[in-house]
Amino acid sequence: MTTVQVADNDIVDMNVGETIVSTKRSTLTQAKGSSLAARFSGRWKQSLDRDAQGRVCLDFDPYCFQIILTYLRARCMDSTLGRITPSPAVTLEKEHEYQGLIKYLGLEDYMGYSQARFATHHRHILLSQDALTASIKLGYDTDGRRDVQGNLQMLAGETYYYKLRICELSKTGTDMFFGVCTHVDLSKHEKIPECTRFGFCNASHKYKAGVASSVDPANGQQLVQWQAGDCLLLQVDLHKMCMTFTSSRATFPVQGALRLTDDQYPLVLLVSLYASPHKVQLEPITAADCATLKVCNQPYVV
Repeated sequence: MTTVQVADNDIVDMNVGETIVSTKRSTLTQAKGSSLAARFSGRWKQSLDRDAQGRVCLDFDPYCFQIILTYLRARCMDSTLGRITPSPAVTLEKEHEYQGLIKYLGLEDYMGYSQARFATHHRHILLSQDALTASIKLGYDTDGRRDVQGNLQMLAGETYYYKLRICELSKTGTDMFFGVCTHVDLSKHEKIPECTRFGFCNASHKYKAGVASSVDPANGQQLVQWQAGDCLLLQVDLHKMCMTFTSSRATFPVQGALRLTDDQYPLVLLVSLYASPHKVQLEPITAADCATLKVCNQPYVV
């Protein structure tokens, strides 16, 4: 195999699913070690499929590839400014195909995961226009559980990451749930059935189907109560059938098993709010967030 001499500032013309795209070679090769970078490194130049005009043919979904390319361009610029590039937002109908392309191109650790958003919710929950923030409506401040689901449907065998910031909380330790559930039409149900909820909760509360509270083993396995300003991270591994959780003030992640039956798929993100003022916001997942959960090979298992 002969490596062809190429330059970072070469313009690469591509035919992506009959959509014509052009960009600098350096944009495509910035994720070192990825199959995308290898494909355009020059090593495989002579073996790449091309159309009649000599453009590199990529049999990918144009929408998904364009999102990846836009992210890579933004990251090139942000890296020179010392900024973190937020993960892309992807439409629900394209989410599964997008994640598959990310894996195929070897970009999982480099790009992180797409931006999740809130979707169906209890009638007393108020969503922001961009569906990233959920809060209890003013005037409905009596105690009681209000559920809000995420927009992404989680499928068997896949891994998903979520990042949630607590913007407002009535007081430290106020009850709250962060996890997953079987998708339920909340326009027809006031609450998610307990037997379909799996996740982590504040203070010492546990749910019958939940796996644990946020425990800090380094402090004698004492509870780390969530408070306003905390950032919560959740990994849902539907291959190993477990969930891993940590918060910005916890020393170690905690991990619990998922015991699901086939009829409980697809799963969606679930956040339960209880008292006003109570406000949470979904934030973009970065590669560093994923690493935070991955590097802990021995989390506290509950």
